Amino acid sequence: MTVDACRPGMMAKALTVFSGNEIEEFDVEIVDFYRNFFPGRSAILIRLHGEKATFAGPTSGMSGSPVYYQGKLLGAIAYSFSNFVKDPLMGVTPISEMLEIFDWQKVRDKESAYSAHLPTENIIAAAVGIEPPVWEIFTDPVRSRLATTKGVQQLGLPLQFSGFSASSLELVEASFRNTSMHFTRGGAAGSAQVVGGELLPGSAIAAVLMSGDYSIAATGTVTYRDGNRVLGFGHPFFDNGPIELPMAQARIMATMASMQHSSKMSLTGKIVGTLYQDRKTGIMGEIGPMPEMVPVRMKYISETGKETKFNFALAQEQSLSFLSPLILRMALISGIESARLASGYNTLDVSGEVKLKDGKILSLNNFYPGFQPVSGFSFLNPTLHSTGQIAASLSSIANNGFSAKPFASIEVNFRSLAGRKSATLEKIWVDRTTFTPGDTLAIYFRIKPYQKKSFVQVEKVAIPYAYTSRRLTILAGGASSFARTEKRNFPAKFKPQNFNQLFKLLQETRKNNQFCVQLISMDNGVFVGSREMPNLPPSVYPVFKSQAAKGDVTQSRFRIIKELQFPQKYMVEGIQQLRLDLEN
Repeated sequence: MTVDACRPGMMAKALTVFSGNEIEEFDVEIVDFYRNFFPGRSAILIRLHGEKATFAGPTSGMSGSPVYYQGKLLGAIAYSFSNFVKDPLMGVTPISEMLEIFDWQKVRDKESAYSAHLPTENIIAAAVGIEPPVWEIFTDPVRSRLATTKGVQQLGLPLQFSGFSASSLELVEASFRNTSMHFTRGGAAGSAQVVGGELLPGSAIAAVLMSGDYSIAATGTVTYRDGNRVLGFGHPFFDNGPIELPMAQARIMATMASMQHSSKMSLTGKIVGTLYQDRKTGIMGEIGPMPEMVPVRMKYISETGKETKFNFALAQEQSLSFLSPLILRMALISGIESARLASGYNTLDVSGEVKLKDGKILSLNNFYPGFQPVSGFSFLNPTLHSTGQIAASLSSIANNGFSAKPFASIEVNFRSLAGRKSATLEKIWVDRTTFTPGDTLAIYFRIKPYQKKSFVQVEKVAIPYAYTSRRLTILAGGASSFARTEKRNFPAKFKPQNFNQLFKLLQETRKNNQFCVQLISMDNGVFVGSREMPNLPPSVYPVFKSQAAKGDVTQSRFRIIKELQFPQKYMVEGIQQLRLDLEN
């Protein structure tokens, strides 16, 4: 039925689920209709009738509920107009505008294109240990992408988080405020298997972001079914056009009425197909084909040796790369807190790897002691530190800006060690004041562990025979301090020009419990992009130097001759340097 055929005062019927899987019918009154509700788009204004519908009013999860007049489909309930309403007025997306989504599916392959959502400079800095992985680098993109305007707004989608710890949810709950998502907490169903209703008009439907021991899904309502194809929501999920997300059945536990905004409390059921389109006028999926998800295996080994395992899968949808690192981090935090049953001054020794579809493997091995200081007079405990750096590494790949790099699998193991195993570098010195090429230096460094006595360690470092400069700089310190210093000295290195350079940068991230020693000489070199060109001849160097102002060429005053790494029982903070002169 077309919008033009609607008349004020007409009484129509709507279908939705208020509890369980039962599709219930309720009356609605056609009040009027909007022209240009959105540019070139119309909407039907309705008023809810019936005891359950009017008691709850505009309800999150009702998105997509079909409206019929004399058996003819008008469209889907999709919009509300205000919180704290006294008159349950809602907006309906005309079915004619939803049916257009089927046409977009025909050109899906032509329309689909790789796109990255984030400028990755701050993400890369967190991934390689230069900056702390604070929440804002993950939550700010979510706020900006999902922000809503005041006044007419699409009905909220209950985004159900199941299996997550309360503290992990509290840390990100603010990210979903003032968005089209209504953040809800949930748990597993009372039975082992959630039995959702068949995907028919009026039944509950879920768009799945994560499944397994942790589950995240947004619940709405089916509007229309044609064979195995279904339309729902009546408004966008993330408004991403062509997508590939798991589509599942859902069961409504209850409809919770609220003066601010009512919401359906749901449980996600069996994945039965794939969502292929996410448009202004709704979503479209097909029952049968299953989308690929990224399997994640997590293990926590306590100080007592007890192993706790978690298995879940993450939706592999490139258009959601702004959200995936955040929800993965939440899942890892929840697993650690559940297995440990406490926070506190423990240290986490992490191992694991990320496999990409193209065969590349990124190691996640690292070491995280308790309570590292960050700006703003706060601290990162080992749980936040480790999960943040892992999430930043994955975000750097997912949002690389060069080419799509799907994940094949993720495995991460956390071994808890008692106590806070951090230390500071107090002093370094060598056994001589001059050098000759080929010499072996004895480098001493004094380290002060947290709440323990200082100790002195000595390491031997050989100077290459081919070393020709008259001065040698020795740089020694902890891995994170090294990364920050390297960023200052070689900024172009942290601005990769292609994916291989980015992946190499991530692969070469130093472990936090490594003590590093570098031999450095002065140099007339440059970086072209992120490619280093050291020790240029005097006739060539001025040519490149003159190009530095154009942005692609960066001067390099130092050249690393050799780097050695010595494993420690602690994460060492601090960095110091010494200079030796060539022996006459």
